[in-house]
Amino acid sequence: LSVKIHNDPEDIRIRRARNLLIIVGTGIIALGAWSFAKSVLLLLTDRASLYALAAETAAQDGVFSEQTAYGIILAVILLATLLDISVRLYVGRSAIAEGMGRKRSRLYILLTYIMILFSLLLLIFGIATFFFKADGQQAEGSVSFIIIELTSLIMMSEMVVSAVRVRKHRSQEASQ
Repeated sequence: LSVKIHNDPEDIRIRRARNLLIIVGTGIIALGAWSFAKSVLLLLTDRASLYALAAETAAQDGVFSEQTAYGIILAVILLATLLDISVRLYVGRSAIAEGMGRKRSRLYILLTYIMILFSLLLLIFGIATFFFKADGQQAEGSVSFIIIELTSLIMMSEMVVSAVRVRKHRSQEASQ
């Protein structure tokens, strides 16, 4: 039994792109888990800030009580967190599947572009918070936030490049 390994430069690039899809897909899922854990910890440890935000919202609007405003804030945070982890899980699993040679819908690449856009906005916000905080103090978690967001942005960009490369190669193979 002999196995022929294709080692021409294009085959090597495609194998690397597929491996990168698997690695980056796993990383996107891991960052989704981190995002979920961070949100849960925020809800558990920073209740005072959430109550203050609810009180401020209730005082400004006058429509909701503080408890109703607090419930709405919690619901929005939970829904955003669940949406984030769901999208990251879908994108990560799709990238892994495509890296393993299974065909996937273009939806995950489109969602990745949207995630890249949000990541860029968050990165700009994090940098602005770090350098231009109103009271002159630098935000405590800004450096780690910037590093994590930059890592996420790089991973998603690498994933799109690899997915496009693999898909282009697959379509060239099909046309031959």
